[in-house]
This record gives sequence, C-alpha cells and structure tokens, in this order.
Amino acid sequence: ESTNTYSAPWPHPAASITDDIRPGLDVPLWPAVIVCELPSATRDRSGPAFRRCAMSSMRGTPHWMMQRPKVDAKYVLVLSIFLDLLSVSLVVPSLPGRYRELGLTGWWFGAMGSLYSLTQIIGGVTLGFASDGALGRRGLLLVSFAGAALSYAMVAGARTLGTIMLSRVIVGLTKQSVTAVSALMTEVTASGAERASWLAHITCASTLSWAIGSALGGFLSTFSPSLPEVVAVLLYGVNALLVISAIPASSKVAAGAATGGHTQPDAAKAKVKVEAEPRRLSSNFAAVLGNSKVLRVLSVQLSRVLVVKALGSTSDMYELDRWSLSTVEIGLLRSYKSVAVLGVQVLLLPLLLSRKLELHTLLFISTAAKVFVDFLEFLPPSSLSSLASLPLLPQRLALDPSLLVYAAVCIPARALCGSAISVSQKSLFTLGVPQSEMGAALAVLDVLQSCVGVVAPLLGGVLLGSVPVERQPLVAATCNALLTVQLLVAYPPSRWQRVRPAGKLD
Repeated sequence: ESTNTYSAPWPHPAASITDDIRPGLDVPLWPAVIVCELPSATRDRSGPAFRRCAMSSMRGTPHWMMQRPKVDAKYVLVLSIFLDLLSVSLVVPSLPGRYRELGLTGWWFGAMGSLYSLTQIIGGVTLGFASDGALGRRGLLLVSFAGAALSYAMVAGARTLGTIMLSRVIVGLTKQSVTAVSALMTEVTASGAERASWLAHITCASTLSWAIGSALGGFLSTFSPSLPEVVAVLLYGVNALLVISAIPASSKVAAGAATGGHTQPDAAKAKVKVEAEPRRLSSNFAAVLGNSKVLRVLSVQLSRVLVVKALGSTSDMYELDRWSLSTVEIGLLRSYKSVAVLGVQVLLLPLLLSRKLELHTLLFISTAAKVFVDFLEFLPPSSLSSLASLPLLPQRLALDPSLLVYAAVCIPARALCGSAISVSQKSLFTLGVPQSEMGAALAVLDVLQSCVGVVAPLLGGVLLGSVPVERQPLVAATCNALLTVQLLVAYPPSRWQRVRPAGKLD
C-alpha cells in the first residue's frame, strides 16, 4: 500500500457513506490505491480497500492532478528568448526585397533605421520606468511580444511605405524582450557563477535562433511572401502563453493588488528617480570631460561603433543589390553568418587570445586586417575568374566568384577581427578608466552609443544611395583605415604597455 497519504482537513461528503471514513482519515493518493488495491477492492466490496477507492473517486480531481507541475523559470526564460528572436529572424530575410518593392531608397532606408533607434531609446526609458512599477518585468516582456506581433502583422499586409515605417515605430517603442529576460534572469538566479552561466545560455539561445530562423524564414517565403510574418505572429502568441503560465507576476504587482492598488510609495520613488537622472547624467559628463585619458578611450570606442553601425545597417541591402540575392539566399547567408560568428567565438578567438598578444597590438592588427578584407571584397569578378573552375562549386558561386570570396573569406575574417577588437577594446576601457570614474564613464558611453545608433543609419543610408554598390567596399576600407590611424594617435606604439597579471598596466 502506498505510503503517500492525504489528511482531509474538513468533513468530506463521502464520510456519510461509511462509519470508517471520518475527517482526518489518511487516504492514500489516487491512482496508487487503484493500481495497488483494485484486486482486493473488487473481491471484497465491504472492505476498507473498496471504501478508500470510492473516496478517491468521489473527491473529483485526484490530488496529483490538482497540483500543477513546477517548471523551472530559468529554462522558460531561455526558451522564451529563443522563440522571440526566432520570430524576428524569420521576418528579417524578406525585408530587403519588401523594401525594394515599395521603392525604399537609400536615404529613406537610413531614415527608417534612425527612427527605429530613436523609438528604441524612448521606449526603453519609458517601459524601463514602468517595469520598475506596476508593469513589472513579466509585463514588460508581454508588451514586447504584443508590439512585435502587431508590427509583423502590419508588415505582412503592408502595401505602402508609410505602413512599413509605422510598423518599425511600434516595434521600436515596445521591443525590450532581451532587457526583460535578462532582468528576470537576475531575479531567479543567485549572483555569481550561476547567473553568469544562465546569461551565457541566453546568448547561446540568441545565436542559435538566428542561425535557424534566417534560413527557415527564407524557405517559408517560397510558399507565400507573407508566411514568415504569419508564423512569427503565431510564435509570439505561443510565447506569451508560455510566459503567462510559467513566470509569476512580480512581487510589486502582487503587493499592489493585495493592498487595493495603493502603490504611492513606489510611484514616489520612481518620481524621485526620474528627477535625479538628469542631475546624475550631468555630473557624469562633467567628470568624463575633465579627464583626457577617459576621453581618449571613449573616442576610440565611439568611432568604432559609428563605423560598424553605419556599415552594418545597410549590409542586407548591399548584398541584395550587388549579387541580386533571392529571399532564400539572403536567409541562408544570414544563417551562415550566425554560424560563422559562433564558430569564431568558440574555436578561433580562444586560440588567438592564447597567443598572449598585447592588447594594443591585437587591437591595431585586427583593425588593419579589416582594411585588407575590404579591399579583397572590392575585387571584381573578372579578377577572380580562376576560382570558377574549382571542383564541386555550386553554380551560383561559379557564376560570380566574388560572392564565393565574400562568403568563404570576408565573413569569417570580419567575424574574427570584430570579436578580437571587441575583446581588446573592452579590456582597454576597463584598464584605461580609473575605477573611481568607471560608473560615470559607462553611463556616458551608454548615452553616446545610443545617440550614435540614431545617427549611424542615416550615414549608412547616404552611403547606400550615393555610392555605386561595387565601390562601397572602398568606402568601408577608408573608414577602417581612418580608425587605424586614430588608434596610432590615441595609443602611440611607444606607449604600448603590457598588462600585469593583476590587471594593471605597467
């Protein structure tokens, strides 16, 4: 007989059918009783086994079915961000072709990118304060899903450029899913190794979603141009149900509901926080502008962000115009980029860092190497005709060897150089900025990077509309060459220093 018992805390209706069943009687859990005692219960209908089986059935829903299984919120959050970015990656491959169909020119393309960045800043600040109050982190995540679903539904039926622009405004104002998931993950994990591990899981899920979703989105578009958007909207519905069922509402929301919605203390705190932000930001800028070393580090960081975002904002349109790629090919190329970045970060970057190069040397070599890669991308197909005779080469690549060079050499090389630059610049930033001014420098850097994110797409749009597509790699080479010169001015080779094991400069 099962040892798991249920102690009835009140008189059960079944107690009236027999004198042996009374309040407080230990009743084995169903269906263990039926499985273990059904033979004896059917043989002797007057025995205690039959009465226990009868009571289990009269109770209605068995106890084990009334208890909802507990799902680990950490796994749900990782799955949620995977589904979220999978939905985004389904739609992205079809956007360049949709933009061209609606007559989107280079300048308008840049303006739309800047508008999206601007609305992300506005939405991030507004929803960020709201998530600290009654909205909560889960509410922020659900708002993000709803906004993205509405935006992609509009893209699916878009017939005018204004509809596309409005959809970008909506998704920019509401799309804060990565922020929400990261915040929720910090609430359900302990600080230290556990939190770092689960945040790394979020990064891996993001990369995997782009690797799968881009190719899948291109494939779905072969059935219907709007099918990727439809599937994305459905996935957001599933994702919202998953979050609602598995992630509890924030304690602030529950507390507000329990007290009749009286949340004046939280509102007062939020008001004080809003009023204090401008003063704090002003003091941060004053502290940074008064330190030439911090200014030098910030200038190098912001210059790179400007070039990377300006060139990256038009990369899809550049690939579409130069090689006349189909939606399926754009999706495959995007998935390949995600896999290449993942492979570089897992395999090649650790080998490069194990060489124990000086940070300045690594930064300079990686930036200069990008200039070489840009020139290699500029080479016309006629100069690469010998590559067309390579065995087992797909016909698409044999017809235009420059696409082969771009996919096989330029994309992995840029991924390696970009990862090395990112690691070295972050290390130099933490080493070059005094610890006492680190908070102010990070706050200023965050604000200025947001501003750069608004300006960079405009520059990219001007580049896309005014420079012939075959010569755009030359513009990229010029920008990276200027960044290399800036590094030599900001960090002269005579001042290149080694990093001590303790993390300080010699």
